[in-house]
Amino acid sequence: MTIGEKLKELRRTKGFSQELLADEAGLSLRTIQRIEKNSSSPRLYTLKTLAEVLQVNLEQLNVQTNIEASNSNSEVDTLRLINFCSLVFLILPIFYILIPIFIWRKHRQNKLINKVGRSMISFQVIWMIITVMAIFLTPLMSMLITGSSAPGQLPIIPIVYLFFVMINLFSIIRNYNWIHQNNWKDMTSLPPLF
Repeated sequence: MTIGEKLKELRRTKGFSQELLADEAGLSLRTIQRIEKNSSSPRLYTLKTLAEVLQVNLEQLNVQTNIEASNSNSEVDTLRLINFCSLVFLILPIFYILIPIFIWRKHRQNKLINKVGRSMISFQVIWMIITVMAIFLTPLMSMLITGSSAPGQLPIIPIVYLFFVMINLFSIIRNYNWIHQNNWKDMTSLPPLF
């Protein structure tokens, strides 16, 4: 029996219409309809609210409370997309933040995507700020260290930029591994900027 079928059965047993259940739970009628038709996977918060209104526990809704079990493939795919869109910085520097933000905003009603996506985007914003500062400060530091304003033998700015690109690539690969392993705790260690 699916979650939708179980919810429909419990709702009818308790004498609720879809409209009344939606009002009591503080959810939209459309949300109740989608859950009952199994056209969307309800979030854990939504299921807890419905269980509370119906005066049943989550086990009666036949729901696993394990956060990994509630993560659908679409959530993981969306997080992978946000992560890999950060690779756009190699071609179009400004779009590597705009594209992930657009994807995140489209799916941010999902708690997992909202939290993890904000953390990944925050890292990219911080990386961009630090990289730009390092590129602009490198000639100044070079001048202070060598005492000469003439460019040195080594092209230091490309080397600095390449160093920061490698850090970003490492971060993207690390995030991919964490997403693949459902290791959300490590991914949200960076406080979100927005």
